[in-house]
Amino acid sequence: MSENNPGTIADGNLSFEGGIDSGIPASLLGQNEVSWAINTTMRGGFLKPRPGMVKRTLRFTDETTLTNFQTGRFQGAGTYYDTDGNPNLVAMVSGRVFKLAVTQQYLVSDISVPGDLNQPDAPHAWFQQAEQWLVAQDGITRPYLYNGSISRRSDPNTEVPVGGPMAYGKGRFWVARDNLYFGGDLVDTKTTGVDSVIQFTENDYQSEGGAFAVAGKITGMTFGANLDTSLGDGDLLVCTSDNVYAFDAPVDRTTWKNLQYPIQRFAMLKYGSMNHEGISVVNGDLFFRSQIGVMSLKYARRDFEGWGNSPISSEVVRGLENDTQDRLYACSSATFDNRFLMTILPQKDTGHGVWHMGLVVLDFFTVSGIRKQVGPSWEGAWTGLRILRIITLTVNNVDRCFIFALNDENEIELWELTKKSKFDRNGGDDVRIKWIVEGKSYAFGKPQSPKRLLSGDVWFDEVTGEVSMTSRFRSDLGPCWTSWSRWTACTKYRDCDPVEAPDCQVPLSYKGQVRSQIALPTPPEVPTPEGSLTHTGYDIQWRLEFEGYLRMKRIKLTAVDQPDFVFGAMENVECVTNTDPGCADGCPTLACCDLDDFAYTI
Repeated sequence: MSENNPGTIADGNLSFEGGIDSGIPASLLGQNEVSWAINTTMRGGFLKPRPGMVKRTLRFTDETTLTNFQTGRFQGAGTYYDTDGNPNLVAMVSGRVFKLAVTQQYLVSDISVPGDLNQPDAPHAWFQQAEQWLVAQDGITRPYLYNGSISRRSDPNTEVPVGGPMAYGKGRFWVARDNLYFGGDLVDTKTTGVDSVIQFTENDYQSEGGAFAVAGKITGMTFGANLDTSLGDGDLLVCTSDNVYAFDAPVDRTTWKNLQYPIQRFAMLKYGSMNHEGISVVNGDLFFRSQIGVMSLKYARRDFEGWGNSPISSEVVRGLENDTQDRLYACSSATFDNRFLMTILPQKDTGHGVWHMGLVVLDFFTVSGIRKQVGPSWEGAWTGLRILRIITLTVNNVDRCFIFALNDENEIELWELTKKSKFDRNGGDDVRIKWIVEGKSYAFGKPQSPKRLLSGDVWFDEVTGEVSMTSRFRSDLGPCWTSWSRWTACTKYRDCDPVEAPDCQVPLSYKGQVRSQIALPTPPEVPTPEGSLTHTGYDIQWRLEFEGYLRMKRIKLTAVDQPDFVFGAMENVECVTNTDPGCADGCPTLACCDLDDFAYTI
């Protein structure tokens, strides 16, 4: 409201750099936090929609390749850089291996071994590049090898063995199978040159080789980062669902038997990674999906002297708590644009693989700078696609983030997560992003006193195109939201519409506009089953649902004190002298529809 009324009290947020925290009641949040968010970013301290996702139009060498790629069962994806440094995405679909040449206008070609496909119904596939060689595994078929021009199978006697998760570092190629992992020959030490990287001729006890074993099935492997080495590679980290092991051995295999320190040791106890593609190296740390949430190897080791291993994802428990554990093998994660992104809510489609309803996002950037450092904050869940795999690729020295996804017809598509786009694009015009924010439950400085919600105000800038906002509220963290108001605005942001005016040669873009102190009116009087009104309570929480691009700078709710009672509500209260073995009939009921956080699709 635009005027100050005697007897009113106000509470609100002036910034939001604290991110979201759904792990605690909304009434306990800080003044720069919100309870939950969908498709929202707090980077810079204010609220706005996440960066847009753009559908990439794929070209196919022929109709057969198109059909096989789009309609098959997605098994896994990876990256491949050829000897000229050209970047490619690779994917296994129903046993076929496809290459997506990003710099060739997304040309898709089938690079499978002719007449010798991988298992079409294998639930998962793994990819790893070592020098010029791409290796693909499904855990059943002999490994697939590709050197940029020729596809073939691995020689079972001298080359990469059948397995699952793989890693390459310190000149050796590593393959895991069940609870064992094997190291290949050192690169460039044989007459075959760099091709020795796919050879496993030293892997016997006479050559100081043999397999290393851990307790439990290996779910993932990667090399940690180490600034104090010439290649930047640290220990080989081997994960099971229960533990993380560190393997540290000299490059020279013949010295391993004489070492005075353990080659393999525990790096983390109790909780390991649930899969391979969900592991991300974040500077000197390792993030991964465990049984209880997102774990940090660095934080877990720091907390080892304490009484428990805590995930770093308690703030986004609302997005993780419904994950189906036996589908987490399909989880994937990526670090992109100073963010960590991980898939959530896996859904199984028998004919097309496991897809995910969204991503949880941790922002490392927020408002930090050389003069001010603010810790990372969770930004909630990002939705819009049925995500199969998220993956990063370096194109012309720039990191880019791609998403394999299923459309509504269950066809595989390729999307790209941008850094700054204000809209999603599904191959046509701009699509306004739907985003949601649930705020702090305000006590207005008087947590022990009841109050009645009177009104609210919201401040916006950067309003671009058509936007709308639907507001809701609830008191005392009740289960149901009460509809409050709806606001719309429209600002011109471009002159040349690519659909309606294809001949326009000089497109113009306009600046976003300011809309200060947009009023949230006096809320309706809606009764509750216990006889009170929904706009009255000890604390009041807001929920705003947006469609379109704007930046929300602050919010203020205004309330008025209500009379308090010495004993509170005395209805149905009586002194108890004997235990009542029965249960009263006619209890009041409360029913309302749960709001769908994941309804938005591009």
